[in-house]
Amino acid sequence: MSLAPPESIEIIDGHYFIPERAGAYLVHDSEEAAFVDNITRFSISYLLETLEKQGLKPEQVRYAIVTHVHLDHSGGTAELIKHCPNATVLCHPKAGPHIIDPSKLVAGARSIYDDFDQLYGEIEPVDADRVRIMEDLESIQLGSRTLTFYDTPGHARHHHAILDSQTNTMIAGDAFGLRYHQLQGGTS
Repeated sequence: MSLAPPESIEIIDGHYFIPERAGAYLVHDSEEAAFVDNITRFSISYLLETLEKQGLKPEQVRYAIVTHVHLDHSGGTAELIKHCPNATVLCHPKAGPHIIDPSKLVAGARSIYDDFDQLYGEIEPVDADRVRIMEDLESIQLGSRTLTFYDTPGHARHHHAILDSQTNTMIAGDAFGLRYHQLQGGTS
């Protein structure tokens, strides 16, 4: 059984490698929106399509939030903010340097993934002026809601989970574990 998100939080399938493997969230409130996790550059069309279905424009996106810097969560960030000119990237203090200069991150991932280009494409830097570091328990406003950032190391030392005050929903990135039903012997 899966729980549906509140109406103001949309789950977006990023179609990363296989369907339902990596997702993003669109959090929207009145005239403002934020994306949480930006998957890969190949996923950005799905994010923008969801934004449009909600009657919102890319100029209304205030934040592109990265829960952690693993490329299936952050690889599309630079591509997304090209389309969202008013968005600021929000991330963990240990993730920020890799968003601004992804060269070490990319070099490490390329050494592991033979199919790096097919999985992630080009990972571009984000101008430091468009990146804001979020400390543990720091909050931002998105319309009438407050988003509070919690330092949640475990899956990664550079991981945040975000609590939405309006719906009391915790958006956790990879903090609460993973289950790929496609790999569970046919169970769903």
